Amino acid sequence: MCFPKLVFAVLVTGLIINGSPPSNAGRQIDRTLTCPIGGETYVVPGTLSCTNLGQYFDTREITSCEWVKWPPVCPSNGFPVFKHDFSDAEIAHFTTLVDSDLWKKSRQDNLPRFMLYVIKKEMTTDHLELAVALLPAFWDAFEQGSGHWRRYALQMLGHYQEALKTLNASGDQWWTAQLLLTNLERRLGRFEKARERISGLPLDKLEQDSPWLHRFTTLGKLIKAKNSQLQRIPE
Repeated sequence: MCFPKLVFAVLVTGLIINGSPPSNAGRQIDRTLTCPIGGETYVVPGTLSCTNLGQYFDTREITSCEWVKWPPVCPSNGFPVFKHDFSDAEIAHFTTLVDSDLWKKSRQDNLPRFMLYVIKKEMTTDHLELAVALLPAFWDAFEQGSGHWRRYALQMLGHYQEALKTLNASGDQWWTAQLLLTNLERRLGRFEKARERISGLPLDKLEQDSPWLHRFTTLGKLIKAKNSQLQRIPE
């Protein structure tokens, strides 16, 4: 599943000091960051290295450094630092954005990492990118027991459905979007819709050792059992 693993790789790369990962994986350290918008310095929990231990069906990685969150969020203005370097033009644009009423209202009504989605809506109309931008807020909402998770799930459903119209039906991005859509329907308790989605997939054309066949077979069993809980993808 390409995007979440890419985010994980970027996250870990950003935490490795001097480009050389040490042996004490999973040890928590404090990291001092500077917000590109406004110059505020703040501290977030980090790590010297991190091990991938698996993945949930909502594509969240299971790691030895669960306390590390991407993107880090500037505490005063709520800006999600989603990349290392920003141009002068980007800083000027985002400074105006974080001062806007739209930004302030969005911060009041949502969890902190939802602001990544607000940023991405300023930058792109690509539905796949927008759906992926919602994932961190969705993960946080469920983890914190926030009712926001249902709204975020429905927003992601809409974006993934639109993204499917332009994705190559034989590619990993297409299968990932189908997996996310099916799992979101399951998590929302819409088991009949989830069953219909799986039944419409060309699973019979996949090789028997295909990881996608394995994932959808497992997901189908969860749907049949009407299990809407967070579930790990089996190895």
